[in-house]
Amino acid sequence: MGFLNWMKKATKVIGKMAEEAAEEPLEEKSSAKCSQVPNPNHDPYLEKWNNRKPSRIINLEMPELTFQTRYDFSKVRGFDFGMENNRISIFIDGKNQKIAKEDILKLNAFLSQGYKKETDVPEFHIEADSIRFEPSERGGDDYTRLFMMPPTPTGKKPKYPLKMSFCLMSHDEQWKVSSGKGKEIFGHIYYLQDGNVGKAEVICWKHQGKKSSYFVFHIRRSSNELLLSKIEKHINCFSECTCT
Repeated sequence: MGFLNWMKKATKVIGKMAEEAAEEPLEEKSSAKCSQVPNPNHDPYLEKWNNRKPSRIINLEMPELTFQTRYDFSKVRGFDFGMENNRISIFIDGKNQKIAKEDILKLNAFLSQGYKKETDVPEFHIEADSIRFEPSERGGDDYTRLFMMPPTPTGKKPKYPLKMSFCLMSHDEQWKVSSGKGKEIFGHIYYLQDGNVGKAEVICWKHQGKKSSYFVFHIRRSSNELLLSKIEKHINCFSECTCT
């Protein structure tokens, strides 16, 4: 089954969560008509946005995988944002959470390496119990999830067929930290066709008002191991941004 056919067949709303959402008055109103954005210039993206269907959590009927992976996709949930041809995010449930945590926590070695080698890079660390696997609200993106990547424009298999976006804070927590002082970490892990991590990007913020800075750790696979290839430094980005 092709990727697009799989997305079309992923239409069965899951039981309890969907039923509870449908019972809420506000949810009923939003399902009648989604919010609209003025589009006088007929922008194609805004047209898709305005024509979107109500978002929903669905059971995914997965295609036959063309790549290797440690994740079990025999029974998974997904979030359908409602837009035409949108990329459905896959919830990480059950034993898959252990796999995700293992891969995310391995990134700590590179965060520590950056701190030890670069004098202007703060110390960052990912705590296992801070990894979020559920959104704070229906339709939110503040949780760790998987994405099946589409073929290349020429129809070839993607180099990284599976992507994980990880998140450690809810939107409310992120807002509180960014409005004051504190650290924030999120990022992405990309898996190769053989199931190994091929690359990762970790975005680390040190919030402190106008002196806030963020650092992007680029991790790449070389031969049989992952290496820290580069750290982007965005110092005092709310005053006079200096990027290296």
